[in-house]
Amino acid sequence: MKKFICLFIAASLIVLPGAALATDKTVADQNTTEKGKRRKSSEHHLKFEDCDKENKGALTFEEAQTCFPRMSREKFDAIDTNKDGAITKAEIKAHRAAKKKHKKDKPLAD
Repeated sequence: MKKFICLFIAASLIVLPGAALATDKTVADQNTTEKGKRRKSSEHHLKFEDCDKENKGALTFEEAQTCFPRMSREKFDAIDTNKDGAITKAEIKAHRAAKKKHKKDKPLAD
């Protein structure tokens, strides 16, 4: 009986590290895309071109909301500075720069 227990423990020590490595690889595989790049945690890292279904260089509210489900109408309207009902890459870039500048200029609380 003691030999069986010793063999069982020895076999477990040999098999378990391999199983842990296989599990780690599976998790790593889940965190990569088809192209082998790490997947970003935020949906904001989708490509603009992937969202622009009509290839017109601008996103309608429906296209933007499809790619960015948390996009509210208020946020869309804030990005759409020329109020044409669509947002362009330039408008998104300008909105991000304005947000970044606002954070930088904001005084620290005492």
